Amino acid sequence: MPKTAPKTGMPQESSAIEQAISRALRDNLERIQRTSEELHHAVGDVVAACSSNKPANALPSLLRAQTSAASLAASLEVLSRFVTVSMQSATIPAAPAFSSAPIFASAPAPRNL
Repeated sequence: MPKTAPKTGMPQESSAIEQAISRALRDNLERIQRTSEELHHAVGDVVAACSSNKPANALPSLLRAQTSAASLAASLEVLSRFVTVSMQSATIPAAPAFSSAPIFASAPAPRNL
């Protein structure tokens, strides 16, 4: 008996917005991988510096690792917010620029003295 793919309820073709989001993620992937490799090397340098008898030798490596980690965290946060906001805006219908209903400003009634 042949197995069929499970139905996910999602259309087979992705929307233009999903394609644009995917392209943006792919465009940023190389930079994120490079930052991740820099972090990996910096942590390796921290491990090597910790074997030294002088604790101060670890400080430059620690700062480099901290900088790489902060850069990686910021990049991932920006991308995750981008994906979240983009996907939310894709599912929310656009509001019309002008409503057909008239808008009346309510002002206090004049007082007779």
